[in-house]
Amino acid sequence: MNMPIVFLIAFVIIMIIGYIFRTATKFFLVVVAIFVLFGMGFVWGPNDLNEKLGLNKYLTPQASQQVDSFYDKFTQKRDQYGSKVINQDQMKQDYYNAENTAKTQSQSWFTIAKNKALVYFGLAKQEATTELNQVRTDVQNQIKTEIQTQVQQQLQNQIATPTTNTQPATTTP
Repeated sequence: MNMPIVFLIAFVIIMIIGYIFRTATKFFLVVVAIFVLFGMGFVWGPNDLNEKLGLNKYLTPQASQQVDSFYDKFTQKRDQYGSKVINQDQMKQDYYNAENTAKTQSQSWFTIAKNKALVYFGLAKQEATTELNQVRTDVQNQIKTEIQTQVQQQLQNQIATPTTNTQPATTTP
C-alpha cells in the first residue's frame, strides 16, 4: 500500500473521531446545563446551591452571601407565584382523570378484542366441525362402498366357483 493512502486514511479516521468527540462534549455540556437550570429553577433551595454546586468554594464570602440572598428571594417568589401559574391540584386531577380514562378505554378495547376473538374462534370451530363431519361422512361412505365392492366380489367368486361339498364336515369321536 502507498504511504499517502495510509496517511489519508489515518487523517480521515482522526477527523471522524474528533467530530464524534466534539459532538459528545457539546451534548454533555448541554445536558449538564439543562439539569443545573432545571434544578435551580424548580427543585433546589438556597442551601442546595452550596451543597450541589459548591458555590461557596469558588466565591468569596461576601459574593456567596449575595447569591444566597438573591436565590432565597427567588425561591420565595417561586413558591408564592408557582401555585398561581400552575394549578397543581388541577394538574393532579387531570392526570388521574387521564389515567382512569386510559384504564377504562383499554379495558373496553380488550373486551372488544376478546369478543371478536371469541366470535372468530367460534366461527372457526363451527367451520372446522362442519368440515370434520363432512370428512367423516365421506370416509364412512368410502368404507361402505369398499365393503359393498368386496362383498359383491366375494359373492361373484362363490357363484363362479361352485363348491362340491355343501354339507358341513362332521367329526366322529
